[in-house]
Amino acid sequence: GGNVPSMMPSRKGQMMPGGDAAELCGVVFMYMNDKYKVLVGGQGGWKSCAPTQYDDMVAVGGGGGATSIAQMMEFDAGDDTGPMQVPIMVAGGGGGATSAKVGLSASLDEEGVDGSGIMGSTGG
Repeated sequence: GGNVPSMMPSRKGQMMPGGDAAELCGVVFMYMNDKYKVLVGGQGGWKSCAPTQYDDMVAVGGGGGATSIAQMMEFDAGDDTGPMQVPIMVAGGGGGATSAKVGLSASLDEEGVDGSGIMGSTGG
């Protein structure tokens, strides 16, 4: 994910890293004329926010982007027809950092359980 400059006096000049997106690997059998949609997430940037009530400067940033692969299909349910996206693989994105906390990386668990942190953002 995007790195955010620390505003904490004890970490002045250091960067607080954003969380990493998950990596995945698999085998997908594709056939001629099948259609797929691949969405690739990017690394988040950062920006400085307005001073807090304590006159502290705060910066926030985005984490690592999620990525997914879906097969495009047509469905027919009587009067309701149209395109449908069937997910094949999804890799969650990492959590964004703040000037005080690092972002957590995406879960590598099959159930997609997210990370959590006090005042830090979670990975997807």
